[in-house]
Amino acid sequence: MSDSDTSNSPERTPDLPPPELPRWAQGAGGQSSRDEALMAAYIGPRWESVYRRKLQPFMEDPQFVPTWNWSAALFGPLWFMYRKLYLQFAVFFFAPLVAFRLLGPDMVLPQTLEEMMKPENQSVVNLIAAVRLSLSIAAGGTANWFLFRRARAARRFAEMQDVSAGDTPAVMQRLGGVNRLGMALILAMMAVQVLASLRG
Repeated sequence: MSDSDTSNSPERTPDLPPPELPRWAQGAGGQSSRDEALMAAYIGPRWESVYRRKLQPFMEDPQFVPTWNWSAALFGPLWFMYRKLYLQFAVFFFAPLVAFRLLGPDMVLPQTLEEMMKPENQSVVNLIAAVRLSLSIAAGGTANWFLFRRARAARRFAEMQDVSAGDTPAVMQRLGGVNRLGMALILAMMAVQVLASLRG
């Protein structure tokens, strides 16, 4: 073979293995039918239509990865109360008050719609909007992971109870589901607050 032949041939590069995907992106091979049945019992009727897809990344790899939950983003603390995530409800419910105190210790928050419309309160209104938007993004991005962690903790608790394996889904169902009464109470309190601000 001449020198000209070797110079024109493309250089051979070593074959590199494809980059490894995280476990949650490789498919749902690691979950047993019992795992999914217990998760479905905890979540409730919306497991198959909504939450099976949303929680699949965490079922394959329980490490946190950002996902999105529009209900949590739009309704914030209400969604966490609805889903019995009481600690997260408290955090997202009181976080705005803490943020306002840290960002403006001497800031007076407008209490009525009329006060919010005053030009001198525009910077305060903008700050309120920024804080609420930030918390909305945080809630939407973490809600599915918090729900998965709560379901996993409920499973551990259910399996520690003195019941047969066949009764474990019933325990999961009692621990999970939704809290309509708690959400209704919070909505009523918020409605009273809004009416009071409008009348003021």
